[in-house]
Amino acid sequence: MKKNKNMLYGKKQRFGSFFLRIFVPFILVAALLGGIVTYLLVSIYNTSVDNGVASAEERIRSNVNEAVSEYQDALAGAYVDGINYDFETADNKFTSDVEYTCEMLSAIAVDGGAAASLYYKDSDGTLTLVAGHDYRMFFVVTDDNNKKFRLSCTYEDYQKMMAEAPRYGSADGLPALSRIEEIYVKGTSFWISKYSYYDYGDDVKVIGTHEAQMDYGESDEKSVTVTEIPDGYVKLDTSKGYHFYNSSLIGSGAASRNMDYEGNIETLVADLGDSGVGSSSRVSRNCDQGKHNTDVVAIGNSYYLVMDYHTDLVKSSFGKVIIATWIGIALLSTLVSLAIAYVLYRSYKSVYDMEQYRRTTSNAMAHDLKSPLAVISLYAENLKAGTNPEKNQYYMDGILDEVRQMNTQVATILDMAKAEDVDTKLKKTEVDLAGIVDTVAQIYNEKISEKNVQIDISGACTVSADEALMYQAVVNIMDNAVKYVADGGHIDVKLSDKEVSFVNSCEPIDKDTLTNAWKPFVKGDNSRHGHKGTGLGLSIVKAIMDRHGFGCEMKNVDDGVEVRLIFR
Repeated sequence: MKKNKNMLYGKKQRFGSFFLRIFVPFILVAALLGGIVTYLLVSIYNTSVDNGVASAEERIRSNVNEAVSEYQDALAGAYVDGINYDFETADNKFTSDVEYTCEMLSAIAVDGGAAASLYYKDSDGTLTLVAGHDYRMFFVVTDDNNKKFRLSCTYEDYQKMMAEAPRYGSADGLPALSRIEEIYVKGTSFWISKYSYYDYGDDVKVIGTHEAQMDYGESDEKSVTVTEIPDGYVKLDTSKGYHFYNSSLIGSGAASRNMDYEGNIETLVADLGDSGVGSSSRVSRNCDQGKHNTDVVAIGNSYYLVMDYHTDLVKSSFGKVIIATWIGIALLSTLVSLAIAYVLYRSYKSVYDMEQYRRTTSNAMAHDLKSPLAVISLYAENLKAGTNPEKNQYYMDGILDEVRQMNTQVATILDMAKAEDVDTKLKKTEVDLAGIVDTVAQIYNEKISEKNVQIDISGACTVSADEALMYQAVVNIMDNAVKYVADGGHIDVKLSDKEVSFVNSCEPIDKDTLTNAWKPFVKGDNSRHGHKGTGLGLSIVKAIMDRHGFGCEMKNVDDGVEVRLIFR
């Protein structure tokens, strides 16, 4: 396990690899759940379609059988007396009733539109279309016995009659009729010759697609008289006890008007054979509107109901939910995977950076300690050999010098460890940084004088911090400033409430050094200055500032290099 861990953090990994490791299993699980949701939605959709069609079929079957019973009573002589118009005959009343039943229940079957047709199969097996296949508008007339007669007209004739009455909401909307005053009849058809309507003018505000969603203002009632009456129509004499059931024209809408029909009904009916009332068959085929379905149901009395309807799962509300579900799965999987991968990557990168830092520190320490140990070893061997007694003092001074360098290195490493130790609680007080800068400047006064450097300290700064650590930070910055300042140059220290700026006149620092200056064991070009350093000074400064939640920055300026401690 330890070996695997080292291999993991020994090689840098990209964020994309973490994302893929999370995303692939996550999207697979989410897709499985999405598939289950899709299956359920499809099942619910199919069930809703079947229920809608079954409900329409049951209502049509009930109404048609009732009409058949009434028709048989009429043929038996129950409604023979008092017939003045063709629409009152048993045959015509039956035809109108089943036509109305099929038309009214067609469009409510399914969202994709439907049309109901009724066929009669005589004793010879001949199939005859009784009702359906023609979108019609209906108008109800009653007699003194309160018996209803449903008259109808084609949609094209309806448009001609209502040519002067405005529609509200859509081109298929019904005019706002106030009353129908006079009609002509022919068989089971009607033609309105006089009617009144409400004219709302420009006060109508369309807030939907049908009359229930209109905001009407003030209106004028206007009357229309249609002078052109088609041939064969006769005026309905209301003095003989006929009444208009209401002043509305009734139609199922455009859903069934443009329905295409199954052309092989004879075969479908034949397939039912003598299965009896309630037996059914279904055929389906693809069409421009999705899928065309045709149900044939034996409803009794040698009548067969045919329901043609379209279904399109994609365009339905269920289809939109399914599409939204899969889009949501993709987006959610991506976002969640990104979030989890980001957390894991940050955790990994933190450990990886720490591992790299440990390795870099170990290597740098080994490298820095190797040289003085080699010198000590060489000098000790020379002392032991005694080949050059006159150089014994030189060898011993060299050993002591290298030991001092090693002590300095170790002390600096301990300072770094102390600065980075988050377990050590900061002892915060109100620290006068101007006083610390003055004190440190006095410590380096001799070196400053040797290099003939002018130092200028101005301003004041007080911060809440650990005084010992802030002292260490200022010492390290001042040590660098004195070490690298040009002979005869200057060091300017400016203090304010928000920051402390150290500027020493020297040659500009290259971009790579500026970028990595705060990292451990990164050293400047000491060969040009004859300085030896540990490369930890600025790293300790950054660690101290990070512990306090402060910031630090180093950059080239016009007259040298500036280091800033930022407290805002």
